Amino acid sequence: MAISLLIGVLSVASFQACHGMKDHNERTVNRKSVKKPLIQGRTATKADFDSGTAIYYIPYGRSAPYSLGHDLPIRAEIVKPGVGDWSIGHQVSIVQAEVTDGQHVTLGVIDGDEQAVCSLADVKLLE
Repeated sequence: MAISLLIGVLSVASFQACHGMKDHNERTVNRKSVKKPLIQGRTATKADFDSGTAIYYIPYGRSAPYSLGHDLPIRAEIVKPGVGDWSIGHQVSIVQAEVTDGQHVTLGVIDGDEQAVCSLADVKLLE
């Protein structure tokens, strides 16, 4: 009986979590300050996002951690326009890196209290 009840509660929680998220084609970006700006070796969860630990999360288990060859954070330079309010040449710290559907590398970057989401092609790694 207790096991059935636990499974029922987990199923309801999973259903509510999946149906409460935005469409997987939309990136969910955290606009509040990041408390611990680092998601290392794993993907961000909704709880990370809600607590301000993650800059973004990709729902439905569609992403995997992406290694940039060094531990995060990694310094990088913006090489394309349109990343946050920063200009080309601005230096940022990469604090989150995930690959979606095995194809698209998405980065969470910060500088001070400002944060943005960009692709790997938008930056040049400095370390």
